Amino acid sequence: EYHLKASWSEITIAEAIRLQDIPIPERLKQLIQTGQDNTTKADLLKTFPDYFGKVICTLSDIPMEVIDHIHAGDRAGIYSEYLKGLICDLVFMQSGNVATVESFTFEGVTYHLPHTVEVFGKGLPFYGVSAVSFTEMADLQLAVSDLAAGGLKAAPMLVAVVCREAGKPYNEGDTIALAKRFEQLPMEVFWQVFFSFRMVLKIWLELSLQSLTEQHHQQMERLQRLTGQRSGHTSTRLHGRGLLARFSRLSNWMCTRFTTCCRKIGRTLKKSTD
Repeated sequence: EYHLKASWSEITIAEAIRLQDIPIPERLKQLIQTGQDNTTKADLLKTFPDYFGKVICTLSDIPMEVIDHIHAGDRAGIYSEYLKGLICDLVFMQSGNVATVESFTFEGVTYHLPHTVEVFGKGLPFYGVSAVSFTEMADLQLAVSDLAAGGLKAAPMLVAVVCREAGKPYNEGDTIALAKRFEQLPMEVFWQVFFSFRMVLKIWLELSLQSLTEQHHQQMERLQRLTGQRSGHTSTRLHGRGLLARFSRLSNWMCTRFTTCCRKIGRTLKKSTD
């Protein structure tokens, strides 16, 4: 008897990284992403089953010498029945039916995510995170935000940057050490953290852009009242608009990274699994 890990609750981030490092055959990846089937007989008899065997080996305790004797049809059957959804999740970097969380417990310690609270009817993202610690967190977040390029290798650091123990200040050295431990975090928890943080980050970016827009309009009105004329008004307005445009592009870029990371815009996980 052998055991096969077929759900993200059983698979650690480290195992998922090894899984992602296995090159997906190009026509299989095309089939997952677009539904376009250009597979050849060689793909069905050799290329795809070879990949399936490596995936099975990574996610099970089956020795490779045993997998070498599993024929193409059986490999394809195991993949289709148990592993297809996992591979689709990695291709699109998004798992279906993920619940938002405010904390999780790992190795007996509870870690908390920044979250949004309602204060006087207005949502405040990153509530309870001081300006200094958020700046430090943002610096590290920018270094690991490109999950599209680095894949899941950046996942442990992302979780370590975003989450911390209650009342514990941000510390870069502790974060690096924590990221190493988070390699053994279940992927189910990573998806929850990733999805929850993505939602909070999107709200924060939208509110930041809104705040910058309001400040710009207030400054322009004050300038008009003080000068009583329009001299220099055009250039100042253009400068302000330039800043807004740049921030807007940054906002859209960051939202896109965390919203669609590693998947084609407009493609859904449901379509790929179908």
